[in-house]
Amino acid sequence: MVKKLIILFCLLTTPTWAIEIVAFANEKAITDYDINVRRSLLKVVSPRKIEGKSLIEQEKSALIDLINDTAKITLASKNRAMASDQDVQETYKNMMKGRTKLPHFNYDIEYYKEYLKTQIAWMRVIQMRIAPNTSLSDTEIKDYYEVLKKTPLIPSTLHLSQIIVEESDRVNSVFSEVKNIRSCKAFNEKSQLYGAPGSGDMGRITSKSLAPPLQNIFANAPIKKVLEPMPIGQGAIIFMVCSRVQKNLLKDDDIKEKIKFSLLNQKVEVLADQYLHDYRDQMYIEIKNPKYKDVKDLLF
Repeated sequence: MVKKLIILFCLLTTPTWAIEIVAFANEKAITDYDINVRRSLLKVVSPRKIEGKSLIEQEKSALIDLINDTAKITLASKNRAMASDQDVQETYKNMMKGRTKLPHFNYDIEYYKEYLKTQIAWMRVIQMRIAPNTSLSDTEIKDYYEVLKKTPLIPSTLHLSQIIVEESDRVNSVFSEVKNIRSCKAFNEKSQLYGAPGSGDMGRITSKSLAPPLQNIFANAPIKKVLEPMPIGQGAIIFMVCSRVQKNLLKDDDIKEKIKFSLLNQKVEVLADQYLHDYRDQMYIEIKNPKYKDVKDLLF
């Protein structure tokens, strides 16, 4: 009986050109019009969720987002974390910053306010239920730092050597000659034999002085192993990282706190997703339109 009343309400309040109910999430009916609105909204507030996807995949992402919002608002209600109309209005004013409408969003702005209400409530759930009970061990911090050390985020002093090959037809043959070398001394000797002027020991340089693509390559490159030729001009450069020295930034209390804060936020986000997932397992979800039949599989 309740479902019939919901369906009747949706039919009476939804525009006549889009009255198909495509799914139920608990007692909430989701129509194709809701999906179109959410798809348009995601283009503005979270474009990564739909960019590069086909229309049907965008619609599925929008449907998943709507189901997740139903779960979030239910959990917010259970945790007494609902946002008031005043909270929504203040957030809305700050988000709009003098604009009268959202760019590229051609639906009633109340849909955006409803979206904001859910996100504010969900953040309160995280702050009240998840964050206070989340902590980090010293081992977690050290393990995370080991991961960071393999990225450009932790600066290094690098000792590099290079072989510059100016002719494209010589790149493969030179690489074949040097690829198994495991010593910088031997690599430097070969650089004088096979390389153009400028080849050889480059000395010590800081990672931050390099272009971002090179920072990424050298941050995780094996020590004293010849790297694959890097195309440049008509030829290529073959590098070897002779050494890489990094300061232990965990000894700096300020930096350690920043690293801890970043990792803690990531952990809270993971735990919040798990909390949401656990509740979705208990929800009543019915997909009525066959073209969205795999959405339940994508949810769980």
